[in-house]
Amino acid sequence: MVKYPKLSSPIVLSAVLTVATVLVYANSINNGFVWDDSSIILNNPANKDMSALTGLFLAPDTTYSDEQTPYYRPLNRLTYMLDYQLYGLNPLGYHMENLILHVVVVLLLFMLVNKLFLNSAVAFIAAFIFALHPINSEAVNFISGGRNTILAAAFALASFIVFTKGTGERKIGYAYLSGLLFFLSLLCKESAAFLPLILLLYGFKSDGSSGKNMKQKLLFGLPFLLFSALYIFMRAQALSNAIGTSLDPGGLWSRISKNFYIIPKYLYMFVYPSGLSIYYPPPGDLFHQNIWPVLGWSVVLPSLFWLSRKNNERAFFGIVWFAINFILIANIVPIPSAPMAERYIYLPVMGLCVIAGELLYRSYLNSKIVLRMSLVATATVLFLTMAFTTARRNSDWRDDLSLFGSVVRSQPDSAFGHYNLGCAFKDRGDLISAKREWERTLDIDPNNSQALNQLGNVYYISDFPVKARDYFIKAVQMNPGNSEAQYNLAITLEKLNEPGEALAHYEMFLKKVPPEYNGVVPEVEKRIDALSHRGNS
Repeated sequence: MVKYPKLSSPIVLSAVLTVATVLVYANSINNGFVWDDSSIILNNPANKDMSALTGLFLAPDTTYSDEQTPYYRPLNRLTYMLDYQLYGLNPLGYHMENLILHVVVVLLLFMLVNKLFLNSAVAFIAAFIFALHPINSEAVNFISGGRNTILAAAFALASFIVFTKGTGERKIGYAYLSGLLFFLSLLCKESAAFLPLILLLYGFKSDGSSGKNMKQKLLFGLPFLLFSALYIFMRAQALSNAIGTSLDPGGLWSRISKNFYIIPKYLYMFVYPSGLSIYYPPPGDLFHQNIWPVLGWSVVLPSLFWLSRKNNERAFFGIVWFAINFILIANIVPIPSAPMAERYIYLPVMGLCVIAGELLYRSYLNSKIVLRMSLVATATVLFLTMAFTTARRNSDWRDDLSLFGSVVRSQPDSAFGHYNLGCAFKDRGDLISAKREWERTLDIDPNNSQALNQLGNVYYISDFPVKARDYFIKAVQMNPGNSEAQYNLAITLEKLNEPGEALAHYEMFLKKVPPEYNGVVPEVEKRIDALSHRGNS
């Protein structure tokens, strides 16, 4: 007689998690390349040359222009190279891979929580929330922005699982395998650095303080020290000459203080994931005429106090997981990127999912039959709402037009959103709509150098060089480092028969040529030579 697995068995629960995740993200696989995908994947020649594999692990990341960035994520970069060999530039394969990786992370989270606390119900609910939650849509849909996070999470969770198995069976080989997986996680993204501290708190549970037990702790911790040292050495070699984005000049307090706004904002997004966006600029003034941090913390602190009084190991694990992982995205060490993004919270939110799973499970156990039915019905509605919201959010990532359109819908006064939506219209050949969006950008931010430059381009190609010149001049005034505007201004001045001014701006352009403009340098040098001879004649 064939024995079928019980509905509550890990195999069945894992199958449910897999099917649910695939169904929710099924519409994401037909999305295209968006946003930074163009520079990091679509137009990046480094991804197409497998001969560069030998130097991959001793070089910083690059973009399409070969500009070096302050990031060292070679294993993530390797996946793009392999993807190109497998799929070329068909985004379908890239999106399918991200979806598969997300499924793997969901299953690993289920396995880890179940292994730590021997409660498949809490583990399943936590993993189910994580699988469906809309806040993870950005990490799954944004290939160049989310792949590194998902990969790091997968290796880190696998490392944790192997480590707990090794400590349980007292086999040092598992410790080295766990250390290797941790090393691979670091090679995907720096956020994996949280793992040793988590293992210190939860992996080194001692049943005594004997010398033998202490020796075992040291032996199991040694692989992490060795692999950490190797990673630090490789990273230092790779980034020794990297030229990256300038870091936040505001100072440590300025960076830390933003978290008074960011932490409750993230928690609010977890509880009520509406109006999600790719752009979350913290307010300029956090403490005056801004009641949001006060309201947020008035809820967060009592909730934290209430959870800590429960003496609940699973809830406490969720709090610690969130806190430790959040430290790495709290901008204490300057991050050369936006201070807040949904994909950053991919790892920390696992802790919130564990807390939510524990609360739902405890509420169910402590309720009477009628209340249990109501709780199940309410939870079902919430899960379906999350699934629907995630599927709808996936469609925002279809292309740049829909992505930046979603920013404008959720944040009508976002200069960032209107500017990039204008660029998306321009790429579609719709200059009328592009011009409208850039003008709206200037209504919000009159000194936006990029929008000024783009409007200058519109007037230049429309044969209004005088008006184009005025826009280019202001663009350069607002941002002297805007090389594109500097170059465009020089060309326009030359067209307006102002050779002296044109020559000066060509020369200023050559002083700070961005890598993407290296191809026009010979032409600019010819123009300078011609203008110089013209002035001498």
